[in-house]
Amino acid sequence: MKPAELLKDQVCHDHGIDLYKLEREWNIRRGIEIEEAAGIDFGPFHREFMLREAPEKVQRILDEMKRDADIGLLNAEQGFASMDYRDFPSANLRTAINTTTTETNLWNPAIHAPLPVGAIRGGKAWQLNFGGVHGTTGTPAISFRARCGTDNSAPPTGTDLGVGPTMTLGTFTAQPFVGVGTFGCRSIGVAASGATITGNGFVICAGAAAATTVATCVFGGAIPTTIDDTVAQGLSVSVIWGTSNASNTLTPQWVTHQSMN
Repeated sequence: MKPAELLKDQVCHDHGIDLYKLEREWNIRRGIEIEEAAGIDFGPFHREFMLREAPEKVQRILDEMKRDADIGLLNAEQGFASMDYRDFPSANLRTAINTTTTETNLWNPAIHAPLPVGAIRGGKAWQLNFGGVHGTTGTPAISFRARCGTDNSAPPTGTDLGVGPTMTLGTFTAQPFVGVGTFGCRSIGVAASGATITGNGFVICAGAAAATTVATCVFGGAIPTTIDDTVAQGLSVSVIWGTSNASNTLTPQWVTHQSMN
């Protein structure tokens, strides 16, 4: 008698269970029902059943994958982009920004581009896309800055991620602007206030009334190493007008905050 049969006989004798009968009467579908009743979705019995019932071609591919495991077949690292925290806004992000030369956020970073505790980790990347309308009088200068933090005052006090050079615009009314920025965390420290975040972006503005004239305003480039990853943070882009005038106006209409991995 084989060792396995001896063990079965011993279990039958010691516990009063007829293992041979259970084997004869066992139905894998019953095992699946027991798994599902226990709250186990796609458990071992269900997986075995699916493999057993898979088309011959699928089973052949799986067998080949098992045989070729020793030649170094590896899956590429997968990155999954997602809209982690906020969907497309239902209204303008704020009223028009005008009659000021004070740096002003285009959106509240704690609401529209939050980085909750635990979201900042080494290698993590985020993308911001935003846009709206703007208008000018004369030839005002304009620049944009990126920050990491939740402060939404004017000027904001979040950690500076880099301000771009000033650009001179022409005179126009109610022209669109659009921007994009990519930021990532290089590393986090052992203690708080040791995260390194950097990135860059740009804003395309109307350069003048003519539709063919545009100005590209860049921002970012700073590499702060003291961001606290143990508290809630947020990403923001702010605008700085060079001239205070009611006609120098910028209205941020939307922003999307996307996790890249």
